[in-house]
Amino acid sequence: MAVNTDNITQFLEGIRDERRTHANTAQRIGTALLMLLALVEKQLDLSVYLRNDIDNNAKAVIGFDKGLKIGDGGCGIDGFGEAVLRRIVSLGYDGATQQGFGIVDRGDGKFRLDIHDLQVWGKAIFQELEVRKLSYAGGNVYLSGSGSRIFKAEELYDEAGKVRGWRCWLLADDGTTATQNMWRVGDQARCQTFGLADKQKPTRSWWRLVTAVSEENVALTDEVGNVLYDGKKFGWIEIANDNCEPGSDVPMAGDTIVLDGNQNPNERDRQGVMILETTGPNTPRIVAYKGVVGYTHEGCEVFKLSPEGSRIVSTSFEWVSPTGDIIHIVNYRGEWQSGVSYGYYDQVSHGNGVWLCTNSNGSTTEPKEGNADWQLVMKAEKGEKGDDGVAYQVMITSDTGTVMINGSGKMTLNATLLRNGEDISDTISNGSWLWWRQSADAEDDAVWNTLHEGVGRSCLITRDDVSRQTQFGCRVYISDSKTINSK
Repeated sequence: MAVNTDNITQFLEGIRDERRTHANTAQRIGTALLMLLALVEKQLDLSVYLRNDIDNNAKAVIGFDKGLKIGDGGCGIDGFGEAVLRRIVSLGYDGATQQGFGIVDRGDGKFRLDIHDLQVWGKAIFQELEVRKLSYAGGNVYLSGSGSRIFKAEELYDEAGKVRGWRCWLLADDGTTATQNMWRVGDQARCQTFGLADKQKPTRSWWRLVTAVSEENVALTDEVGNVLYDGKKFGWIEIANDNCEPGSDVPMAGDTIVLDGNQNPNERDRQGVMILETTGPNTPRIVAYKGVVGYTHEGCEVFKLSPEGSRIVSTSFEWVSPTGDIIHIVNYRGEWQSGVSYGYYDQVSHGNGVWLCTNSNGSTTEPKEGNADWQLVMKAEKGEKGDDGVAYQVMITSDTGTVMINGSGKMTLNATLLRNGEDISDTISNGSWLWWRQSADAEDDAVWNTLHEGVGRSCLITRDDVSRQTQFGCRVYISDSKTINSK
């Protein structure tokens, strides 16, 4: 319907002239107002105004002199640009998958910043800093007295013009962190680099003697004295050319070196190294060496943990109980042999008995009565010769020695009956072998002894059978009137 001011005027005059009823008049007035609104919308472009009853998109900059209020929760931006927000996240933010970034409420009233990289151009102050880093070693990790990365290597010449070694510069102070040159003359510096083509063999390898070490850190300069590398300071070590492992490569910039042995007899504390090996034969493994004074680990191994087998070389091995008492581990060495050196808590069989070495420095002497180096822990009693000239003897041996740690382990005791030195155990029935126990609990001993009558020549001892110090023995009935006893 076409609408203009003339139409409205005529319509209103008609209402006055016709003098219709009140209801009719109200209806016509409402119709007139709708026609007036349609005229206003036609003549005004409302798209250039922001309205609060529909969604709006502003196409130009909007200024707020006194700030901006967001919702009824106290969030917004005031006239000074200070914002109060509950959460700031990027599009696609997901804390679980570490996508995007966010400043989010932890749930305890404190906030957390989730972001991949953080670069601070000035000072950063942390009340508490927790560092979590996932790292890997492409070769082997050395734990030793020194290690460095070569920044620059310079050839050194003797009077005849032959290369006698290299001066290797080590970054010691980058302007924020200063380090001490831990190398010493006599050290053996080693470098191994494994390539991607063959991870079992090093692509670069050298093992050389350290012949000189700088006493202070200095800045490097060019030929005319200009300071290089932004004034960073360096220490240096000199590496020998001739004193090295055969086939060693030449030191180069970028090489990582570690201490692996020392040729000075007074520097024994620098002759050990522990290696976590992930590359090479029989890996992974952990191995430690002691007394490395040359370019080999042969004969220097003190312990090795490997899927191919584990080994510990030590004069003694001790456990400590919860009360602080030392629990010694007995090492059964079999029959005692003259001229063999035995260590502390080694156990041997000798002279119808079992002996324990109680000398902390070890012993090469013969185990016998009166020798303070040895303690008799088990003895076979030899019967006297009877009227027929026959002597009987019971020998007891153990498959794991004669000492059991309380609360763990087990052992099997085996008895042997000898007649004039000849083993006749197989001729004795199982019912003739009676095992007995003696401990601090006599009542329980009586029960144990009853349960172990006639059980045969072997007896299994478990942790339940041992209470602190316990003694076991065996009796053999060979006739109604003769009993042979051993403990």
